[in-house]
Amino acid sequence: MVSKTVTFKGNDYQLKYPTVGQLIDIRVLEQQLSKGMIKELLTGTDADIDGYIYITTIAHIQILIPNLLKDMRVSLRDMDLLDFQDLIDLYSEQISPWLTDWRDKIKEKMKSKSE
Repeated sequence: MVSKTVTFKGNDYQLKYPTVGQLIDIRVLEQQLSKGMIKELLTGTDADIDGYIYITTIAHIQILIPNLLKDMRVSLRDMDLLDFQDLIDLYSEQISPWLTDWRDKIKEKMKSKSE
């Protein structure tokens, strides 16, 4: 499915697989939020990896589900960690696996075309 409905705090949000522009926007936002240190966060301490998780969660939700942010009426950066954990769960349990599955299907299709 190229689209998916995710539920967060009783509200449904429709996602579509990101366009090329949205994929670029996600990566650029990750770089901006990490101040160019995204690779270092991935290979750093547990606290660094946590920072990466916060950043990638913010980037994906901000680009893919802007209506969720409008409904929350609070900046993601101003949320306390316990409330933000709900967003991490949304990203890691509903969004990331779906994106990974689609990315794998696209790569498989591209590989079969090149053979």
